Amino acid sequence: MSLKNFNNNTNLFADLKVNNYISIYDVPVDTKIKFIGFFFNGKAEYPHYVLVDENGNGYSLPTHLNKKFDEIKEDREAIEEIKAGLAVFSVYEYEKETKKKGKTVTNTYRSINIDVEEAAGNGDELPFN
Repeated sequence: MSLKNFNNNTNLFADLKVNNYISIYDVPVDTKIKFIGFFFNGKAEYPHYVLVDENGNGYSLPTHLNKKFDEIKEDREAIEEIKAGLAVFSVYEYEKETKKKGKTVTNTYRSINIDVEEAAGNGDELPFN
C-alpha cells in the first residue's frame, strides 16, 4: 500500500464501500458487531471515524475516539487483526453530570468497546480502549 493512504489521515482500507450509515445510538447496547475496516470522515460537521462491517454498514463513532483511532492506525498487529476479520465492537452507555446555569444535569452518552473475537483463540483486546 502506498504511503499516501496514511498521509492525510484517511482510509487504510481503500476497498471499503459504505451503503448505509448508522449512529451508535441506533445500535443495541452490548450487541457484538464484527467490523472489517475503518476510515476517517473528515467531511462531517464534526470529523470522526467510521467502522465498517461486512454488510457495508458504516457506524459513525463519537469524536472522543478520534485520538485512539489515530493511534491504532499505526499499530500493524491491530490492523492485521481487523483485516483478518477478528475485530468486533459493542456499544455501551455511560452517564456524565454537567453543571448548567447552576443546575446539575445528567446526560447519557455512548461509546464502544473493541475486542478480538473469542473464536479467534487468544482473546486479547485490541489497543483501542
